[in-house]
Amino acid sequence: MSTRTIFTGIFLWLFLMGVGGIAGAVPIVSYTNTYDSGTTTWTYESTITNDTADLLYDFVISPTVEPLSGADLTSEGWGPADVGNISPYFVHWMADIGAEILPGGMMGGFWFTYYGSADADIGSLSYTVTLWDQVNDTPYSVDGQTAPVPEPGTVWLIMTGLLGLGILYRRKALYIFQKG
Repeated sequence: MSTRTIFTGIFLWLFLMGVGGIAGAVPIVSYTNTYDSGTTTWTYESTITNDTADLLYDFVISPTVEPLSGADLTSEGWGPADVGNISPYFVHWMADIGAEILPGGMMGGFWFTYYGSADADIGSLSYTVTLWDQVNDTPYSVDGQTAPVPEPGTVWLIMTGLLGLGILYRRKALYIFQKG
């Protein structure tokens, strides 16, 4: 196996990992969690990417702490959050007909708040989304874990490192060719 084939394979593998490691046909829910020291509350905000061929119309996230309030997405066609304040806790949104997240689409603004100290970051949470199978005309649900929003600096660092390796490889190949 040639060096070029190995290098290309490694580059493609690292590139796909850097893009986010998104598996096909699965909704991805990323989040950010920020603390407000003035109110001692956290805001957990989610963005859904519908990486399926179906309409996504229902989203339930299961926090490990009691939620205080949640986003009212009425202007987006999803309505106010239904907040469950008795364990097991939940925050639930449902889209009106016509406001679903389309295949390949993305929607943000799903948030809820909770009380806690500065170190009360709850991190990754379980969620369930419900999609409408357009071929069979039936609903189905998918469970998952939220993932933090990737830090752009990390992806940039990986890509510049790969570019540097590519330049070194090219220089070496030119040197061997010229010498040869």
